[in-house]
Amino acid sequence: MLKSQTHATSDAAEPFILFRPFVRAWRWLFPPSLADMDRQSESTRLIAKILIVVAFLGISTIVLLYGKTWYNMWQHFRSNQLVEDAKQYEKDRQFMKAWTSATKAYHLDPENPNAIRTLAGYYVQTKQKYSTYLLDKLKKLGQFTDADLQLEIEALQNLSDNKTASVKIEESLRNSKPNRRVVEIADQVMRNLNRKEQLLEILRVYVERAPDDLDIKLTYALRRIELGNPIQKSEGMAAVWQVAESKEKPGLEALEFLDEQNLTDPGEQRLIIALLERHPLAGEPHRIAAMKRTVALDPARRKEIMDRAVADRLKAKREDLEPIARWLSTEGEYDRFFILFNEDKVREYPPLLRHYLNVLMLQNKHDEMERLINDPRTRLQTYERALYTAHLAYIRGKSWDEVNDLLVKALHSAEQYGRIELVVHIASYAEQRNHPLVAEQAYRIASSLRVRSEPMQRRAFDGLLKLTYRNGNSKGFMEACHDGAERWPENKEIRESSLYANLLAGMNLETTIASAQKLLNDTPDDSRLKLLAALGHFRMLNYDAAAHAMNQSNLGHLTPGQAAVLCGILTSAGRDAQAKAIARQIPQGQMMLQEELRFLQLTEPNRLPPAVAEAPAPPPPQL
Repeated sequence: MLKSQTHATSDAAEPFILFRPFVRAWRWLFPPSLADMDRQSESTRLIAKILIVVAFLGISTIVLLYGKTWYNMWQHFRSNQLVEDAKQYEKDRQFMKAWTSATKAYHLDPENPNAIRTLAGYYVQTKQKYSTYLLDKLKKLGQFTDADLQLEIEALQNLSDNKTASVKIEESLRNSKPNRRVVEIADQVMRNLNRKEQLLEILRVYVERAPDDLDIKLTYALRRIELGNPIQKSEGMAAVWQVAESKEKPGLEALEFLDEQNLTDPGEQRLIIALLERHPLAGEPHRIAAMKRTVALDPARRKEIMDRAVADRLKAKREDLEPIARWLSTEGEYDRFFILFNEDKVREYPPLLRHYLNVLMLQNKHDEMERLINDPRTRLQTYERALYTAHLAYIRGKSWDEVNDLLVKALHSAEQYGRIELVVHIASYAEQRNHPLVAEQAYRIASSLRVRSEPMQRRAFDGLLKLTYRNGNSKGFMEACHDGAERWPENKEIRESSLYANLLAGMNLETTIASAQKLLNDTPDDSRLKLLAALGHFRMLNYDAAAHAMNQSNLGHLTPGQAAVLCGILTSAGRDAQAKAIARQIPQGQMMLQEELRFLQLTEPNRLPPAVAEAPAPPPPQL
């Protein structure tokens, strides 16, 4: 038995020479066999156990002291990897994956400047409020750069905080060279704040430093035309003509601007025709614009030019025919229009279909129009078919109630698409044709849709404000005012409307009166602000002070409803004759809010409320 026993330490192959010290140390600490263990003395085994315990305690101590640091280093490393992945996804236009990677990177290491900056950029692009928190975090970390300042300016602009954005813009321009993106944002922010001179100076400095940037050069020229004095306007027009000679995209944009102007000089007209015809980026709309100007310049050649235009496009693709369709329909060239277009050509192409339906309407071909609308092969969306049906009922002279019901159906169809421009279009249509309740509801739906288009949001809100007032809907008007004040706190007109609504309703009087007085102190000659101050005194039952606040006011600056409020204030202060003289200037049936009517009834108790909706007056026929 003893002869057959295998000794691991003697029979095993020797390890590589460099590993031998470590292998022997390991075998000393952890004997590989019972025989090896028996050959060790008690003191040796005790020392080995002590060393094992010491090593274990040492490793544990090191892990406790540095484990968190090592973990954070690993998290930071993984976070940077995910940031790089996000940037690559963004280059590949996989934006959802980029967003997800950036979010994971931030969660792994919330103190990683790269992750914070990347995620903040995505929040700025999507116009979310959280972006400002992330940028503030970069400041606290001491990692805020000039590029981050530009990002912060964009974030403030998205939040409509134009005042703070203007301060940051000035800081950026003071501490670094003008940046094109900052200048573009400054163009919007300074216009919103009505800081014309500052904007023109910012644009001038940038154009002097970057004369080859034609986009900003064109913007500077247009702003001089829009905001400048007569000399600056003249210089701006000269600059636009200079940019228009460029063969690049800004040159074409300059030509489009000039084409919208009323040019009376024959030399300028010939020049713009030549530039439109030979610009390398010009498309079909620009060629049609050149022909329109040629016809206006030389009316004797009208037939020749139009016949040639139609003949040259008989075999053209339908995608290229929309500009000439618009031109022929607006010029009343219906015979030439029907040479180019028929039902089969337009039925499945909406841009041409709309012009074709309008021409049928103008030609009083209502039966053909109805057949085309109801044809299932006609490529119309549900809301379009409903709106055209309502319009057809309107031009055929159907009853007001029938048209109103059809407009309601069209509105419900458009609401399902969730697109603000569709709902606003129906609102505008209903408003023009004296269906105010439908228009109000449409504007309310449109204003509730959260979209990126700031101008479209403002158009929906302004329409809601106008229609709720026109319909005498006090509750709707006040809700719209408060909603607008929350969305655009820097807009002076909206703030005034919100304060006026509060004072009419008698709500939040303490803060409202203080805010109204502050606005009046800034512009003491504003008659509407004087009325707000007078309303504040009236609510505090100080009638004499209320009447005195309206001294030297221009009644022409007040709406009929505001004049009605003034009548009530003057009557309460004992100035009956003055109040009645103003009341006589307010027509019977004048639309106003119920609260305004109550003020007027203090002067004229027999004044009756107006009707909300009446039979429609004939509007323009075009859809």
